[in-house]
Amino acid sequence: MNNLSIIVSSTRPSRIGHHVTRWVQEQADPEQWQVKVLDLAEIGLPFLDEPDMPANGNYALPHTQAWASEIFGSDA
Repeated sequence: MNNLSIIVSSTRPSRIGHHVTRWVQEQADPEQWQVKVLDLAEIGLPFLDEPDMPANGNYALPHTQAWASEIFGSDA
C-alpha cells in the first residue's frame, strides 16, 4: 500500500481546494493508495520561524518536526 498525502495549500476563507482534494481522493485506487489530507488551514504552521533553512533538514521546533514527519511518511 502506498501513502498519498494531499496538501490543501490555500488558507483563504473563499478557497476551493477542498473540491480538488475530493476529486483526487475519488481518483485514487483504494487498493493501491492510503490517502491522507494535510490541510494547511487546520495545521496552522507559522511562517518562516525555523532558525535554519528547511533544505538542511534541521528542524528545531516541534510543529515543524511534526510536519516533516507527515511529509516524509508519504510516497506521493
